[in-house]
Amino acid sequence: SLAREGAEVEQTSEGLRAAVAEAAESLAAAKRRLASQEEELERCRAECGELEERLRGVRRSLDAMRAEMGEKETARRRLESRLHSVKLELAKVTEQKRSIQSICFDDFREDIAVRCEEWLIEGMDGEAISSELAGIKEEIEGLLPVNLTAFEEYEALEKRLAYLEEQRQDLEGSIADLRSAIRRINATCREKLSDALEKVNANLAEVFPLLFNGGTARLVVQEEEDILEAGVEYMVQLPGKRLQHLGLLSGGEKALAALALIFAFFFLRSSPFCLLDEVDAPLDDANTVRFTRLLKTIAQRCQVILITHNQRVMEAADTLFGVTMEESGVSKLVSVDLVEG
Repeated sequence: SLAREGAEVEQTSEGLRAAVAEAAESLAAAKRRLASQEEELERCRAECGELEERLRGVRRSLDAMRAEMGEKETARRRLESRLHSVKLELAKVTEQKRSIQSICFDDFREDIAVRCEEWLIEGMDGEAISSELAGIKEEIEGLLPVNLTAFEEYEALEKRLAYLEEQRQDLEGSIADLRSAIRRINATCREKLSDALEKVNANLAEVFPLLFNGGTARLVVQEEEDILEAGVEYMVQLPGKRLQHLGLLSGGEKALAALALIFAFFFLRSSPFCLLDEVDAPLDDANTVRFTRLLKTIAQRCQVILITHNQRVMEAADTLFGVTMEESGVSKLVSVDLVEG
């Protein structure tokens, strides 16, 4: 029945609209995920740059500390060598001093410690030697302490950098996949949009002359690099007139041109029936005749249901349905089959 077919068409239309909405939502979600992942990638890149800068700073500090440690180690070894030499010399002199003092005391019964120091040390006294030893010890103790945690910090930063690098590669891979999917979707949309515009223009070439006894009309894509970003203009050329924009037409001409465009889209994917509600209201008598001629052409493809108050349009119908009220408060449905009389 007509109601069942209408329900099926409505269900099909709802399914198509839901599919289009779902595709749009998927595309929007993909763009949002792309934007989110690009933001995350930028944050990771910024953090990677910061960590790399810190790592370079730590490396420079570590190299400087290593160089300083090498210099201090060399100085420490040199000082220790000097200290050891001085201690050996002091021990030798001290032993010689004791020996000479013992011999002098045993043989001459005389303490000649001062003379031994002058003879053996050749002008150097014990205080000078002790002072030099104290200075060497202070130099050794004055070496700055080494930051032993620098190696651990360096290893921790290297691990963090490797983790962020892995995350960056994962994000870049995901972004590449999303961009590839978006490119495929855009390519499909461009192809379908171009095909739809060609079919609509072909339908306009068929429908528009029926309403205006000639003339042409077409949808024109504005000059843009991407058809998905470009606008579309509806250009019409009435018989005997130049090509002009839809906004320059009269009210009745606009209505007919709009009907031509609606039916051009309708024929892209025709349904079993076409329901129109008061679309003939702005038409005068001449335009109404053209409109009824178009309805008869459309009726060859599908069943047309038209709500109207125009008598001329009613005359072109095969069946009329109306509501009357013979008794007050009681409505009655009336139908007339004009084909059978």
